[in-house]
Amino acid sequence: MRTLTSTSVLSAAVVVASWTAIWAATSGLPPRVGPRIHEEIGRALAQEAVRLLGPGGRVTVLARDTGTFKQPAIDIALGSFTRELKKNGGKAPFVQGLQIDPLRPLQVPAGDLHELLRRGAVGDVVVSFMGAPLLSDEQRASLGGVKPKVVAFCPGGIFGIQELKELGGQGLLHAAVVSRPAKAGTPSATDAGREPFDALYERLDTAALGGPAIPGTMR
Repeated sequence: MRTLTSTSVLSAAVVVASWTAIWAATSGLPPRVGPRIHEEIGRALAQEAVRLLGPGGRVTVLARDTGTFKQPAIDIALGSFTRELKKNGGKAPFVQGLQIDPLRPLQVPAGDLHELLRRGAVGDVVVSFMGAPLLSDEQRASLGGVKPKVVAFCPGGIFGIQELKELGGQGLLHAAVVSRPAKAGTPSATDAGREPFDALYERLDTAALGGPAIPGTMR
């Protein structure tokens, strides 16, 4: 009995550790950090959206729905995003919450994104809290010229700068907040709450992404 009990406890511990690791890798926001870093992420995305917002434009956010699967980090970031938007004279964004299992890899659903870009108008901004705007060749071709501007949160180094520049050149990405490459001495995610936002993330504007200058939107 003693051997059976020890084996069972060890197996349970391995399962819990595995699920924890998967959640940390796919949640889209750094694990086990204080609220400050999530607030800064939301604020940075809002500032980029404000710079790109045209006269009469509206801001639409694509994010994981947190009603079914509680994700406080996302709620904090969205709250900070909305406050910063209003602070800079913008209206409250329309948030399209997508019911996606939080254990799935971070990726914005191409169908939802395509529909938003298809219906969007010049001056609008679409903000993805779920990574870079990836569309199939058919979806991209059907859009013709992309009218709304796109801002994306791309954590974890999933996308390299060259991949993001390709999206910028296609008119699918106009600004992004991305993870900085890990270096020796760089604080870990567990220390992020005590470190400045700029130590972990950097902003890429339209010029950095290889896109054309956008007149009349910088504020």
